[in-house]
Amino acid sequence: MGAVTVYLPLELEVKLQAYVERTGKKRSQVVVEALREFLKDVEGGDDE
Repeated sequence: MGAVTVYLPLELEVKLQAYVERTGKKRSQVVVEALREFLKDVEGGDDE
């Protein structure tokens, strides 16, 4: 699997860094998990 660069607004970057420090997970792992959850929502077709 190839590498992807993700650019986040500063506000989200700060929240991401705090979450990474709190959980001890790798940054890339947190980003992948969040994208998977987002894609589940998108593919689920929940159009509210």
